[in-house]
Amino acid sequence: MIVRLCQKDKQIRKIICLTRNNKKAKIFLSEGLKKVVLKEIDVLKEKSRFIREISKADLVVNAASSRINLQVLEAAWKANVNYLDLASQHLRTPSSIEQFEFDNEFKRKGLRGLICAGIAPGISNLLVRKMADDFDSINNVKIRLAENMVSQDIISSWSPELAIEELSEKVPVYKNGRFILKNPFSDEEIYDYPLPFGKMPATLICQDEQLTVPHFIKIKNMDVKSGGNDIELMKLFYHLGLFFEKPMTLKGLKTKPKDLLRKIIPPTPSPQEMANILKKGRIQEARFGIVVEIHGKKNGHAKKIKNWLISPSIFKINQLMPGVTYISYPAGLAAYLFIKNFKKFKFKGIVSPEALGVREVLQILKDFKKLGHFQSGQIQIK
Repeated sequence: MIVRLCQKDKQIRKIICLTRNNKKAKIFLSEGLKKVVLKEIDVLKEKSRFIREISKADLVVNAASSRINLQVLEAAWKANVNYLDLASQHLRTPSSIEQFEFDNEFKRKGLRGLICAGIAPGISNLLVRKMADDFDSINNVKIRLAENMVSQDIISSWSPELAIEELSEKVPVYKNGRFILKNPFSDEEIYDYPLPFGKMPATLICQDEQLTVPHFIKIKNMDVKSGGNDIELMKLFYHLGLFFEKPMTLKGLKTKPKDLLRKIIPPTPSPQEMANILKKGRIQEARFGIVVEIHGKKNGHAKKIKNWLISPSIFKINQLMPGVTYISYPAGLAAYLFIKNFKKFKFKGIVSPEALGVREVLQILKDFKKLGHFQSGQIQIK
């Protein structure tokens, strides 16, 4: 999705796509390889070659597994190239993001590293940043995600491997100025999402916004929860014990429940497979949404604001970009807009989106809503 959008941008001259499997990568590039050069590489085993390959680039975009963030960051630093990624490897410690370890090194070289620059985290961080300016002090930030798909099959809208790993982790919650850890899928509430979602359960999940926002914006409390059919399915798997590593015996054979879950959940469909799924009517609807609530004070008075962005239906977004999922579409569009605006960013070192300047924040949000055909709204809560 990111490469497909970048290919259409006249300001982007060349895209070098480093991949473990060129044949598989071509399947996801339905528009062809107009500006794209595909090269197979093992980033972890071919470190010197990797540095050489990226040394002439203006920006390294890490859209691979967050497990290799530090290796890619180190290579970008050695190659004197700016860096962008979409997510963090969670919880090396409960109160830090691992990419910040390179902040001083990037500053010394005058390099910029923008992390967590996707949809959530990413656009969600920008909403918090934009809304925070309406307050003198902030007591509580709530991010509520909606991941809702109605289908006849289990369809992976994102990497199943990464989803399982992220949803297995302890969840950091920022309470009274410090982090505490809670179990995933805990603290369930019935949250009133904007239409077309309406009221539905929302529960704690591990998200990067939870760790980065308190680093750049002074707040007292914050949590991130998600709701929708896809979350309910994963919650069921979790409570059945399928997210755990401890081996169990099944018909005389030992296996890890998490390995069984990996077998159950199918891989993300290719663009052609996704088009066929929609054509056969296997999906009735799928939408993604972000809601941000901020409670605080302005001019000595209590103030509560609720702001949201809601994606078009899966059918609309497939008219705009054939073969995408309801998650890959907003995530890819968001990453593309961060890439497109990267030269305008004034910071040095490693930051996340909420640390960007007000002008850049407003421009990216404006373009995201317009290009993505996202519904938006804001109300003041009584």
